[in-house]
Formats: sequence, structure tokens, C-alpha cells
Amino acid sequence: MDNLSAAVTYYPTLAASNSDGLGLSSNFREFQCGSTPPTAPATVSASFSATTNSAIVSWTPPPTLPDATIFWYYVQSQSSKPADPIIAASANGLTQSNLQLTGLAANSQYSFLVRPVNCPGYGPCNVSATVGFNPSAVNGLRFWIDGSDSGTITLNGSRVSQWNDKSGNAYNTTQTNTTYQPARNGNFVVFSNNYNVDIPQAAINNTSNWGLFMVLNPVSQSNWIFVKQWNGVNTFNALSMSYTTDNTGGGSNSWNQNIHWHSYNQASTFHSGFPALSSTTQLIEIFASPSNLTFYKDGRILASTLATSNFASISNATAATNFKLGAWEAGSYQNSGVTNFQMGELVFYNSTVTASDRVSLENYFFEKWGITTQASNFSPSSITGLQAWYDGADPNGTGVLPANGATVATWVDKSGNARNGLTGGGTAARYVAGSPGYMYFGGSNGYELTNSTTYLANNYFTIIAAIRQSRVFNSPVVVGNYNNGGLGTYMNFYLQSSQLTWDVNTSNLNSSYTPSFNGNFTQEPIRVWSLSFTNNLRRVFLNGRVLASAVINNQLTSWGFPSIGKGTNQFYFYEGDMMEILIYNGQMSDANRSNVETYLYRKWGVDHLAAPLQ
Repeated sequence: MDNLSAAVTYYPTLAASNSDGLGLSSNFREFQCGSTPPTAPATVSASFSATTNSAIVSWTPPPTLPDATIFWYYVQSQSSKPADPIIAASANGLTQSNLQLTGLAANSQYSFLVRPVNCPGYGPCNVSATVGFNPSAVNGLRFWIDGSDSGTITLNGSRVSQWNDKSGNAYNTTQTNTTYQPARNGNFVVFSNNYNVDIPQAAINNTSNWGLFMVLNPVSQSNWIFVKQWNGVNTFNALSMSYTTDNTGGGSNSWNQNIHWHSYNQASTFHSGFPALSSTTQLIEIFASPSNLTFYKDGRILASTLATSNFASISNATAATNFKLGAWEAGSYQNSGVTNFQMGELVFYNSTVTASDRVSLENYFFEKWGITTQASNFSPSSITGLQAWYDGADPNGTGVLPANGATVATWVDKSGNARNGLTGGGTAARYVAGSPGYMYFGGSNGYELTNSTTYLANNYFTIIAAIRQSRVFNSPVVVGNYNNGGLGTYMNFYLQSSQLTWDVNTSNLNSSYTPSFNGNFTQEPIRVWSLSFTNNLRRVFLNGRVLASAVINNQLTSWGFPSIGKGTNQFYFYEGDMMEILIYNGQMSDANRSNVETYLYRKWGVDHLAAPLQ
């Protein structure tokens, strides 16, 4: 076709003809000649919704429009995680200037490219700034400094004079004295040789429920991380490594590389119980409530303690000064030759951080800072004393999964002790595919454990189970045979009369907890139950919280023919889902029990801090 005009839309069709006549015409193909593909959009922006895991992508047209009309814009997601699927869509180029993309990953960071398209072809793209989950998506954000965001850092030559707060509360940190201004090393701010910044007093103040996240790389083994309020008598609040404060403002180096929290006027200091590694980037977390303080490192619990409100709270005082990040000030700086650490990011919340929000934040920090997590690499077999391990996500113990709905004749023990669950006096449970999958017991299913006659005899032990139960009356989870007549010794762990009951040697321990059921157990939460028998103390835990305890001197003398999901008389059966069951012998420490529970919380998405207690 010759002599066509530019910027005029043509709609050609094509038909074939032969001696019998003209055939049917094709659909028309719209085009414009005499033009070029468009240039990139002038601007592209995006906003992310953590509630719906979606983003609104907006753009403005190219600054110079081609002769040929832009018919549509191609919009595509670019995730920080290569495994995330690409989400793409097209928008009408004549009428649209924004588009919503759904199905984004909750804990990923995204940018979005937009390309205009006309008849001559695709134009180049423009890309939005990165959006996605970040600390501002969690309620209670009070203070947030980020060394990787150069736009928040004011440099005085090579030194940092101001490090701005990203929380929106404008609690910007400053250091006007050039002698004490921190240095910068890549994405980290360096605190050594008395380098420090002032955190405004209102940023971290007057709260008894709080959460702190720090991406920290300690260069030296001893550090004053931050200290608040010196009035000549008492150090009020201090976070430190190795060095600790006392209630008269003194300091000692008695806990090598532990992280310590010392509250105002308190005689005792809370210790992490585990060293922070020098010259290693790691995530340190502290959570406080009026009754509890908990330390995490890289997503794994280190220590937890009951605390009075004064011990956990961050207080104010008449003679208060700002927090010093990187220094301990008592008239003059006291940390010369001691403190040397690099801070990547620090985030503070002045309200309770839920377990699900904690995990989301941890994933954000892990990915952003390249932290290899202890929690993600944790295996139950790393804890001494593992006797049996039944994993609903891997019932064959090989990683090869059954088909959805398939019966599982043998639930393989992954501990290496070959204490497999075999059907007997019941039918096999079914595997339910999911992320991860699990085992479904329908009220007539159960397993008898092989090679299990004596492995808990004469020993203390701990049983930890992640389950989602349907029936609460006579619903056995783990049961030991007691000669079917009530004689001898036995160990039963079952749900009865709306309580979890634990029998050992004719001594009952009831949980005093009534689960609430809505009639559809697939909508019930997964709960982690732990039964701990150590130092003659028997305790029942729900999601890490003690529900009942009792002193008992008699250990098991035998635990013959234990079973999962069925009673010893083969009449009562468990009804509900079983995610994972772990059995240990010996006296497991509370820290190790918490680490196993944390592994289950993360794997099965258990919001353990928000579990209902009635």
C-alpha cells in the first residue's frame, strides 16, 4: 500500500480469491505508519498494600508523544526474590494512567516497569521506586533509622552529622560535634572512638510494651550500644554487649559477648544467654511486656524471663537526657577503647509486635541484609535427646510426598531411630497437600509406634506437638499402653472434657484451658502443645505459655507400645489435623524447648503471642 498518511489509523483486512470467487476476509489489523515506537513514560510510581498484597502502579505519558497513538501500556512486577512469580497486565493507553496488580508476595520488595506500546512496537520502560513490605506496615512504629538509605543521611565530609528517622515521626538523630560524628561504611554507620548520635528522648520513651529490631555488626566484643538518661546517680536504660551496668551507674565486663538489657534503677540485668558474634551481621530482637522480656537472634529465641513492669519498661525522669546511640555518657564519654560496632538498621515499636508481624519483619531484614538465619536452618535433630519425629509435611521421611488425599500406611520416624507409625486397631490417616501439607485423622485413624518399648523408660522427657483438633472429648494425641486394664504405669496425652489432660502413673495434670471451637476445625488455629517433665516438675505449655504445672517424683518405669491418634483400648480416636510431633528424652532446657516451639511456629504459621487464653 502506497501513499499512506502518517498519524492516520488504517484498518486493513486480507482475503484470498481463486476461480471460485473471493474468500472470507480476516479480522482487521489496526496500524499507523510513518511513526516510531514511543519513548518511556515520564514518571512511574507505585504504592503497596500489605493488607491485600497488591500495588497501585501509576504513570504519566512519555514527554514527547509519537505520531502513532499509544494503544496500551504493559505493566510488570519485578520482585527482590527470584522465586516470586512475575505479575503482568496491560492498561488502555488512551484512558488509563494507573493499574492495580494483585497476587504479590507479602514479604517481598517490588519495583514495577511500565512500557508504552503503539503500532510500530514497544517503547522503552521506566521503572518505579522499590515498594513492598517494610517496618511501616506494622502498627506501633515509633522510630526507624536505615543505613542503606543514603537519602536519610547527612554527611559532613565522610562523617555523619544527621541520620533521619523514617517512621514519619521526625525523631532525627544528630551529632553536631565533629569529633564524635560517626563514620560511614557502605550501608552501615560506624560507632567507635566515642562516635555517637543523640536519639530524641520522645522516640524511645515511657512504654512498657515495646519491640526492638537491630541489624548489628559488632566489630569488637564489648560495646555500649545505647544508653539513656544519666543524672549523675543512675544509668536508667542501657543496651550493651559484654559490658553491663549496675544500679549505681557502674560497669563490668563479666558476660562475654552476651547482649544485656538494664532498666532504670533495677538491680538485675537481663542477659541474652547466648553470645552475639563479632564481625558478623546479625538481627538482634528484644520484646517487652509488663510481665515478660524475650531475646531473639536471627529469628531464634535466646532467652525469656518473667519481669515486673519496672524491669521491662522504658521510663522517663525529670533530669532525662536523650538516648546516646554508640556511647555511655556520665559527664564525659565512658566507652573509649571499648565500643566499636556497625549499625545497619534500628527499628523501635512502642506497642506489642504480634508473632506474625515479627516473622514478616524478620524476613524483611534477613533478605535485605543477607542474613543467614539460624531459625531457617534449624532442625529438631540438633537438640539432644530426639527419640521420634513425625512430620506431617513429609510423612514418608524422604521428601517424596503422597498424593493429596492418599492414605499413609506408615508414618515414618525422621529421627533416625526407625520408630515408625504403623496402622493397627485403626485405619491410616490421610495426607492433605498444602504449603506445607499435613495429616488428617478422621476419628478412626491411628498408628502404633514400632521399636518403642523402652525408649522413654526411667527418663524425663518432653513431647511437643503442633495440632489442629476437631473433637475435644476423648481425643488421644500420644498414648502409652497400660495393660488395657488401668494397671501398671502409663503416659497419656489426650483432649478430654474440653481440656488437654496428661496422665503419668495415675497422676492427672489438666491444662485448665478450654479451646473454643466454631464447628469447622479447618478454620481453627494450629496450636503448639508441649509436655515437659524435668527435675520432677511436670508442665503443660500452650504456644510457649505455662498452663499447668505439678511436682511429681515418679518417673516412667515403662511406656510400652505407644500410639499416635488412638487410645489403648482402640475405642477412642483423635479427630483433627496433626502437623508435627516430636518426642525427646532427658531433661530438655526451657531454651531448647522454646527453640523447638519457635521452629514449629515459623513452619506452621502459628501466631503464638496472639493465642486465645480463656
